[in-house]
Amino acid sequence: GDGRAIVTACDDMTVRLFRLDSVQSKNPHILRIPLDKERATGVSFAAPGASGTGAADSIVTLGASPSGEACLTRYAISATAAPEVKFQKKRAMDSKRSISLSCGGGGEGTGTSGAPIRIPPVVVSSADDTEVRMWAADTGLEIARLDTLQFKNHNAAISPDGRFIAAAAFTADVKIWEVLRSKQGAPLGIDAKHAVMLLKGHRGAVHWVAFTHDAKGAVTVSKDRTMKLWNIDVRYGVNEDPKVVASMDLSGEITGAQMPTRVAVSPSGVIAVVVGAALVFYGVGEPGSEVKAGGSGGFRRLERVEAAHGGEEVTWMEWARQAHRLDDGTEADVLATAGADRKAKLWRAPQL
Repeated sequence: GDGRAIVTACDDMTVRLFRLDSVQSKNPHILRIPLDKERATGVSFAAPGASGTGAADSIVTLGASPSGEACLTRYAISATAAPEVKFQKKRAMDSKRSISLSCGGGGEGTGTSGAPIRIPPVVVSSADDTEVRMWAADTGLEIARLDTLQFKNHNAAISPDGRFIAAAAFTADVKIWEVLRSKQGAPLGIDAKHAVMLLKGHRGAVHWVAFTHDAKGAVTVSKDRTMKLWNIDVRYGVNEDPKVVASMDLSGEITGAQMPTRVAVSPSGVIAVVVGAALVFYGVGEPGSEVKAGGSGGFRRLERVEAAHGGEEVTWMEWARQAHRLDDGTEADVLATAGADRKAKLWRAPQL
């Protein structure tokens, strides 16, 4: 959100919003939102591209009923009133189980006249089969559903600007689709039969895909035990392919049957990877440099945290969309993680 709030979804049928005076606050204000007999399976701030408090004044949740039916709900959040339901969409995924939920857009773009326009945000969820669905975050209107045709989804990600959707699945390739919009920026749908880009280079199933903060790059981790950073700022309209900026063999981080399962990139380019129960941070290129989608260079391991959640599974992670001034006066990117130990934790990014 605005970098001063964290929102979590829990199996106790509750969504919680934590308001922080600072990212090192020990006593956050907690807003508890009970769901109606539904297990909370996903939650996201509805307009991550918005600036200031506008990025944290609305959330979208997915809940699963005892019969497995998914309900998509958007709440307006206020400091002075109870959360207000803006829309509620029953059977949002029909009988399918949602495994990921994310939002993109909500910021400013440029219209056809050159004037600034708001880019309405969209919500994306992947089912545990091969389906991905997209809704307008403002209204709850379903605007697209597509079949990845890749046997089984692992996650679907949307770029921070709401322009691209990527799906990691059982195969070694990642498909990227473009969100079609009107001249005023309204989301219209997706050409489901035409992926505008394909990330080809892994030799095993891709476990997770995430976009970079500027939406010009993507990072993937795979069953082949490698991590790749991609430049997607290409002329895909004339069939120019995405390019691998950096690739790394993660075998040295892996013991036994462990695999890299999740990855996320901070605004300054620090990459966090979940390997088993550990959290590993990487940089790209020379020390002190930020990740540039069109740049080159190898990954550098910055730090490894064993048993990040007491040896339990790390179930989700997300970087704050802006650097934070910490109590010691320095600024740093901040990572939020959730775990099967029922805790949410904040991590200071290592220096690049």
